[in-house]
Formats: sequence, structure tokens, C-alpha cells
Amino acid sequence: MLKAMAVFNKDAKLFASEDTDHCTLSTAACKASVVFCHYCVMANFFWLLVEALYLNTLLFSSFHHSRRCLWGFGLLGWGVPVVFIVIWIGSRVYFEDTELLLLLLPPETEIAEGLLFTLRCWDINEDSPYWWIIKGPIVFSIGVNFILFMNIIRILIQKLNPRLIQFNNSDQYR
Repeated sequence: MLKAMAVFNKDAKLFASEDTDHCTLSTAACKASVVFCHYCVMANFFWLLVEALYLNTLLFSSFHHSRRCLWGFGLLGWGVPVVFIVIWIGSRVYFEDTELLLLLLPPETEIAEGLLFTLRCWDINEDSPYWWIIKGPIVFSIGVNFILFMNIIRILIQKLNPRLIQFNNSDQYR
């Protein structure tokens, strides 16, 4: 739900009017909406990871989980995406955002075509190596989710194995 609202917000900023070219739009509101959208996507994947971890711990262990464990899950779901988004913002501002450079250049300086290409909102990440700051943790969480899923299936098969379940139906009717 949060991800859908973030996508609608980003599209509202990028396509606010028909006469604006969204590829060259570079406003703080546009960048903030793209950052919020990327955060929501990352949080979505990390909450899937949290749910898999929680289900795995419920099936694997028999002890009662304390609130500390829930705080850790909350930090993993909401906090880890914040860390990677902040690193991504810093790398985009430092390495790829040329608006600060243009402010420092004298007005008579010719601007190269590649420099103008980077003067846009942060919604296009095709050739950026810094895009892996967001994509890498998402791919890692998908991999861990797959491993946890296989482990959960293994645990459920073991628990449902009829040789391990001791049915004593005669005691049920006495």
C-alpha cells in the first residue's frame, strides 16, 4: 500500500504538467519523491525478509520470543532500507548530481552533452553503477528469502512426516 502511494506520488511529481519534459526535470520535490519511492520498494522487500525470518524462528524454536526480537525485526524492516537509501543519496549527490557543479561554473563555460544528461531527476538509473546500492540489498534479501523458504518447507515436511507423528487413536475414545 505504501509502495503504491509512493509510485503515485512520484508520477504526480514527474508528470505534473504535459509541457514539462520529465527527463530533464530536476527539482528537489522530484528527487524526494523518487527517493521515497525507492525507500518504499526496499522496505517492501525487507519486510518480506522479516516475515520469513519470523516464520522461520517460530517453526524452528520452541521458546517464547521477547519484544527485543520484535524490535530487531522492526529495525531490519524499516531501518536497513534507510541506511542504503542514505548511502545512495550521498553517492548520487557526490558523483552524479551536476547541479552543484553548474552553479560553480562561470556563465560563459561551455557545457558538455554528457553533463546535461545528468541534469535530471533521479528516476533513470540505467547506466549508474550506484544503482546497485539499492539493487544489491534487494537481490540479497530475495536470495535469503528463498533459502528461508526452502528451510520452512523442510521443517514443515519433517513435522508432518507420519512416521514421526505418534497417533494413538485408541486412547482418544477411552
